[in-house]
Amino acid sequence: MYAKFPLEQICSHSDQPFQLAFARSAKDIVRDREDCYLQATGSGLLILGETEEAVSHPVTLLKQTFGDRLRLGKLTVRYRKRALVEEPHMGLRISCPLRYAHAVRSNLDARGAVRISTADERSFAVIKASAPLVSLLGYSDFLTRLTEGTGRVVMWLSHYAPAPSGDDAA
Repeated sequence: MYAKFPLEQICSHSDQPFQLAFARSAKDIVRDREDCYLQATGSGLLILGETEEAVSHPVTLLKQTFGDRLRLGKLTVRYRKRALVEEPHMGLRISCPLRYAHAVRSNLDARGAVRISTADERSFAVIKASAPLVSLLGYSDFLTRLTEGTGRVVMWLSHYAPAPSGDDAA
């Protein structure tokens, strides 16, 4: 079950001596969704998500509730450890005005994406690709800036593949 959630982030409370109690109360505020799973731990509330957007939803709710007392751990890619360490790869479907398509394609190439298909219509381009999740962290915000708010991305967990040797598989 947890393999479908390749991202994790821990949230804790600066004023709580026992993070498990905080995590349980936080879990009552934020409910599990199809794209994320919440687990109360001794370190705080562990949020497992399919995408950055899936993780950001509960974080936003917790920020609204706890304000500056909420402490956020680093957003981390979850590697799968088997005979070989495997990293999550995401499927992407990006749509943007045609004038930004070249820049989007070039950036995807720089991120190690494999382009599956590209369709250039009269005024829009649709690009389907796959890329290692670690290279896509922050991509939604980047695409928004690159396309001046006109580009859209849909991302999903596609598969796991052997991680390049030397990667720090956390």
